[in-house]
Amino acid sequence: MDRRQALRTSTQILGGLLAVPGLGILTGFGAYDPHDHHHTQAVPSKPANTTPLAPQTLTEAQNERLIALTERIIPSSDTPGAKEAEVNKYIDRILSLWMKEDEKDQFLAALERIEQVALHQFGRPITKLLPNEQDELLKRYARAGSGADGQFFNTLKSLTLEGYYTSEIGATQELQYSAAHGAYIADAPLSQIGRAWA
Repeated sequence: MDRRQALRTSTQILGGLLAVPGLGILTGFGAYDPHDHHHTQAVPSKPANTTPLAPQTLTEAQNERLIALTERIIPSSDTPGAKEAEVNKYIDRILSLWMKEDEKDQFLAALERIEQVALHQFGRPITKLLPNEQDELLKRYARAGSGADGQFFNTLKSLTLEGYYTSEIGATQELQYSAAHGAYIADAPLSQIGRAWA
């Protein structure tokens, strides 16, 4: 085969590949793949969605229970609390996308068990308890030590703190935030800063 024949053949093969739907990805002309980080195409903008996101793992009752519990761990004061920071959505994402199945099952079982404790102790579900009753319930779990109840409380508290302080509200209203706030001073007195930096 001479050079001219080889060029004609390769052109026909390349043209055939471009004409086949789905094979455009071989040349970089395919549909945009958001997981493909090798191309520099702009990410298509997603239209704003005003519909509240439904929990992926939590039932509606579990979600409401979680909101009540996390709000007692970080209640609203002069700054917004866990409810306003939507910590429940963070925890739902962790349950859905990150936790192992056995860890998720243990957490959900404990969330059901604490509801039964509330019903037995106070005669009402967690969402209907007074704030001081919710606090009493959480203190009981906090004192439970290394058992299942204590582990649940520690996990709940950790996830609440993570979700809150990584949220926009936690980082900008509870903590101070500045993308570039000047020189680094390791031993600046807290009285000069006012709050810790996010």
